Formats: sequence, C-alpha cells, structure tokens
Amino acid sequence: MGSPPCEWGRAKYNETQNQTTLTHDFWMQSHEVTQGEWVAAGLSHASGTLDSGLGDCLAPECPVGNLNWYEALEYANRQSDLAGQERCYRLEGCSGSLGAGFTCTRAASTRALYECRGHRVPTEAEWEYAARAGTPDAFYGGGITPQPNPTDCNPEPRLERIAWYCANSGGKTHPVATKAPNAFGLHDMSGNALEPTTDVFDGLGYGATPRVDPGATLEIGTTMAFRGGL
Repeated sequence: MGSPPCEWGRAKYNETQNQTTLTHDFWMQSHEVTQGEWVAAGLSHASGTLDSGLGDCLAPECPVGNLNWYEALEYANRQSDLAGQERCYRLEGCSGSLGAGFTCTRAASTRALYECRGHRVPTEAEWEYAARAGTPDAFYGGGITPQPNPTDCNPEPRLERIAWYCANSGGKTHPVATKAPNAFGLHDMSGNALEPTTDVFDGLGYGATPRVDPGATLEIGTTMAFRGGL
C-alpha cells in the first residue's frame, strides 16, 4: 500500500509504502451501489444536489450519495439479512432511518471482519488491492502525469478513460460503469462517488512494519477512511 518516493504528487507523510498481505478471499460488487438498488431495498432516497447544481446525478443508475459511514454499515447488514447470511456489524444507539438522518453512537464487528461471511464494507487494504488490480501505478489506467501545481485540478490523460473526476465530471457524479473497468472488472474505483472503508484515517500512513490482514477488528475514529470521489 502507499506510493513510491519517486511518484509525483505523493503526500510526504501518509503514503510511505507498506508491505500488506491479505490472507482471505473476498468478493466485491462490480460497481458502486446505485440509487435504484437503494430504493429497491425500501430505503429513503438520500441523494440530491446543492442549489448550485453540484452533487449527485439523479437517476436509478447513478451511485447513491449523501450517506454517512453508519448508513453504509447498516446497508451491508440488511443485504446480509436478505441473503440469509450473518451480519458483520453490531450497531448501537442508532436513531433515524437509512437515507434520512440515520446515525449511531457505537459500532463493532460481530467477529474478525475477514472471517465474516456476510455483506460488509471493505477494509482499506481490501479496497486498495481491488482498486489497483495488480498495477503498481498511481491509477489502474497508468502512471500520474506531473502537473504545474498539485493543488490544481488539471486534465489527467490516464484518468479520462477510467474515471469521473474533478476535470471531467462537472462537479456531479455520473451513472455507474460508464467508464472502463480495471483488470478485475471493477468500475469507478477511481473517481465518482466517495466509497467508505472500515479503517480509521489518522493522516500518518501505514508505518514501516509489514502487516497481515490489517483492520480485522473494527475501530472507530474521528475520521474514517473514504476512497474515490470527485
């Protein structure tokens, strides 16, 4: 995980490369959860746009947006229920309904996450493994192009084919699976909607010590790690 020191635009402190090993197989849906899938599960429509017109595209094939971390976990639990599988999360002190102000005071895993056979949100290590799909480059479409200023949003040739991002999205998400998938057949692993993981984000990176199955025990921090996004 992380990026090599020679990669243009890498963060100084939180991208140090780390040897990370995953020992359990896992499945991942080939695209982000759509608004159509969300509504079909009987849930309130959470997506929307700002007065400026920015935000979520609004169509059944668009990714569901405007959700918090607890809603992602509870949605996974309910998918486990529908499939007759075990729940991977235990949520406590919850109020509101999914898509309409749902929040909880505490969350824990029902067992080690890598051993749970139900639906769940990926760990950050799983997400990065799935996103890279075997490539060591900055994007699964190739290496990053150096730009005059790393804080500016400039067109990135290697993102155009695979991602909706700040330079081509118009500030809105787009229907899922309209860009090229990676080598694992997964769409929108770069760009489009923000995608939650079950790891705490502390901005300090992953350390130098090799890790095996990190994030197996669910922990909650002030900020949880999300990936992708415009």
